[in-house]
Amino acid sequence: MLWLQITYSAIFFTASGIWITAIPRHIKLNLGFDEFVVGLAALVFSLAAVSSRPFVNYLGARRNRHELMFVALLLMLGGSTVAIISNNIYGVLISRAFVGVADGLFYVAISTLVVANAGEKFRGRALNLYSVSLYLGITIGPIIGEQLYQLNKNWSYTLSGMACVTIALFQLGILKFIPSRYKEHIESSKKHSAFCPPVMFPGIIFILGVVAWVGFEQFAPLYGKSLGVDNVSSIFALIGVSVIITRILGSTIIDSMNNKMIIMIALASSLVASICFSQLNGEVAIYLGAFFIAISLGFYYPGFILAAMRRGEKYNSGSVLGTMGMFFDLSFGILPPILGLVAANRSYSSMFAISSILIIAAMVLTFFLKIPNGKFKIDQGQAHSDVVI
Repeated sequence: MLWLQITYSAIFFTASGIWITAIPRHIKLNLGFDEFVVGLAALVFSLAAVSSRPFVNYLGARRNRHELMFVALLLMLGGSTVAIISNNIYGVLISRAFVGVADGLFYVAISTLVVANAGEKFRGRALNLYSVSLYLGITIGPIIGEQLYQLNKNWSYTLSGMACVTIALFQLGILKFIPSRYKEHIESSKKHSAFCPPVMFPGIIFILGVVAWVGFEQFAPLYGKSLGVDNVSSIFALIGVSVIITRILGSTIIDSMNNKMIIMIALASSLVASICFSQLNGEVAIYLGAFFIAISLGFYYPGFILAAMRRGEKYNSGSVLGTMGMFFDLSFGILPPILGLVAANRSYSSMFAISSILIIAAMVLTFFLKIPNGKFKIDQGQAHSDVVI
């Protein structure tokens, strides 16, 4: 079942990843806006995801996760349709809002399914393997999007919609329907919240630490063009392959590693990448920086998710993962407009220099982060907020 979930997730995030290179090119090259507006589109995506997340967290603890996945697919299809029929900035922003809510729904649904089936002992391994699907998506998606955009920008959005229809049909035909557990939650003495406060500190560190990746991911086509690299699909391929290899090789040892060490490796690698982007020129800057970004991404997800799971309530994993997901969304919403403003008025080197300072701040804060070791007997009550299949 894990591999089926990974497959679904990979297709969904590929559909979302197709837009990574299409959106900034369309906004700047076709509509004539600068990097700040590119960042603004990312902010709309983030606000939509974050504002819907408390509702998703609350509903996700009571409804079938497959229902949430199905609604997410419909929303992604809706966003693709809006993008195809409109050719102005308002259509872009509306389509990003649709996709933001869809990403929030799908992430909570699929990640809590993975956690529910893994148990405490193998959570790190399951999350590590599952997250491969995310990076497959943001590797394959931009590569497909880059090629399709050269032909016709609408093909990017059309293929995204078709991918979601495909997943929906497979889901209806393969996955066993599981009825709502609402009554069980009402009668449970363990109440579920829409937000998990213990996750806030690692979430803040994550936002500061991931800034180099956010800057690169949001502006890769435009940053590459400034260095004389017109096609960045090979760079995303380098990142994706490196991340996947790191994840697969590390999946057997991730649960035995010190949680803070995992986070520090991620931050240190991201710092090196940011320095490469800010100090080097030409193709060597983007390729070398991308390599270190890939190493950092190999450790970011399992490191911060495990920290959140060990600090949060064990019976309330849906809320824990949803809250951490809010910080993921915030990082891709708050940071792009700020970074885009710096890039538009100064340079990309200045943008990544600021990233380096923020990453150093994240490394300092990590020393003060307290993380329980997580070695305790599994409490079956933790499954209350999950659908176990």
